[in-house]
Amino acid sequence: MKKNFFKNTFVGVFQFITTTIIILLCIPIFIKLLGPEQYGIFAILSVLGNLNIFANLGITTSLIKYLSEQGKSEESNKDIITAFTIILLMTTILTILLYIGEDIVVIKILQIPTKFYSEARILYLFLICSNMFVIIGQIFTAILDSQYKNYLTNILQLLFTIAWWSGVLITIMLGYGLKEIGLSIFCSTLIWFGFLIYYSMKFWGNLFITYKRFEYKKQINKHLNYSLKVYTTSLFGFLFEPLTKIMVSSLLGVKEVGYFDISLRIKGQIWGIITKLTYPLTPIIASNDLKTNRLIILKSQNIILFIIIPLLVIFFLCSEQITSIWLKININEINVALKYIIPFFLLGSTVIPSYVFLLYKNEVKKTILIQASNVIVNSLVILFTFKTMGFNSIVLGSTISIFTSFSLTLFFQKKYLGFWLFKKKSEFLVWLSTIIISIIIGNLILKISILDSLKITLVFISSTFITSMSIYYFYHKNPFKFFRELDSIRKTT
Repeated sequence: MKKNFFKNTFVGVFQFITTTIIILLCIPIFIKLLGPEQYGIFAILSVLGNLNIFANLGITTSLIKYLSEQGKSEESNKDIITAFTIILLMTTILTILLYIGEDIVVIKILQIPTKFYSEARILYLFLICSNMFVIIGQIFTAILDSQYKNYLTNILQLLFTIAWWSGVLITIMLGYGLKEIGLSIFCSTLIWFGFLIYYSMKFWGNLFITYKRFEYKKQINKHLNYSLKVYTTSLFGFLFEPLTKIMVSSLLGVKEVGYFDISLRIKGQIWGIITKLTYPLTPIIASNDLKTNRLIILKSQNIILFIIIPLLVIFFLCSEQITSIWLKININEINVALKYIIPFFLLGSTVIPSYVFLLYKNEVKKTILIQASNVIVNSLVILFTFKTMGFNSIVLGSTISIFTSFSLTLFFQKKYLGFWLFKKKSEFLVWLSTIIISIIIGNLILKISILDSLKITLVFISSTFITSMSIYYFYHKNPFKFFRELDSIRKTT
């Protein structure tokens, strides 16, 4: 487990960082070569990828849960076939509806200019076909993930990303337009899909079942009873950003939406890294008993709590320096958003292992409550404070909603696992003291008359050093104790 955990985590983070760099490098080139209008069409049609959440129905989460619990067995084979059938049916229906409603989607909903319609139409058709294979491919990704092969799915995803963006880039550089871009994307998707099927079947083996005993209705009910709850949770999570932006646009204005969006962009990048770090724990938590999970979640949560400290301190102290270097401007609204939303978000991310436990251990209704509280509290705070606080109402709504969902998760963690953030009060005091000392030293550094970039660097180095000393003390001069405990879990499971 320790070897796979390291490998899955490292490859996941590497894949995310590489993908981010590729996207950041390619987008300016695309805008330059395609022009703002055609790139805008490309960007608008790309939102079709967000439809995955509506077609998936939470089936892949359900599949990972059951495969992790049951291992390789006839029951698991039935689950794979059932999940594949449900997803295939849903994606086929969705693809047909999108094909039939092509004019409505392209012209009326997405507002594509008429002069670009013929090219945009071909790109649209290629994208909905590609999307169908991406959604179905999630079943085979779940098969690999349930066997602790996250590193392999991340490698395949990285290769897919490189093929996707390089294919589009070469197509544009050769002077082709949106139609050929669609073809390039479709070919990249098919190649990824083929490799995904090959490796998932290679590691899983034959899907042998006794057809006389294969009750489709029973298997479908088994998955839908669980997955629809996961689906509801995902929908609430999905609603947070668009609903907040709609409210801000109507109550405050479009400019404020832009300021808020910048904080969401940074939040998204940090979220990507944290999820890549913690995702390898998912099949481990799904396949173990309460006693083992209590140890895994406590130790992994402690590690996350310390890892986030340097980032938390950087954004809390240096938001003004970050925006001035990155955006070449100093806007107070952006500074305030980064200063408070990102640190609260980092704190909220520490309970991800507990959230995974609730999601995969038959407490999905609790995750619905957590996600719903996030959306409802945020909306209510903005609604009641925007007249007096203006843009700060968005910041207040985001921070209170994050803290509410964080507190709810902690409450359920205490109820089912028996501990809060730390097992001992002294451990919590070590963590809190680390943050306070880092902030005090960071404030002293900011008073020095040096370049902003140097200030950020020194604050990061000082907080990282203080955090490292705390980890050294916290684990009794043995910072690798956490991974040794994971290895002992491997031996007992």
